Amino acid sequence: MSPVVQPQGFTPANTQGIVQLALPIVSDALNAGQLALVLDQFPLAPRWVKIMVPSARLELVRVKLLFDGMAAQMMSAEPV
Repeated sequence: MSPVVQPQGFTPANTQGIVQLALPIVSDALNAGQLALVLDQFPLAPRWVKIMVPSARLELVRVKLLFDGMAAQMMSAEPV
């Protein structure tokens, strides 16, 4: 199992505030199936904020390229 890589300045406390801020804004759209959790494919996603993107946008080529780039960076990141 590979070591968990966390960004500089990461603490559980500073992500909980983001989640608490985001959930009321996106909960209706998430429950309606208009949003999709996109970071499940990344190993750190369950530990911090889940980024949500409108489902229709996930099919855009530029969005797929962005996620591929994010995945490549995370896979090549040095452990902290």
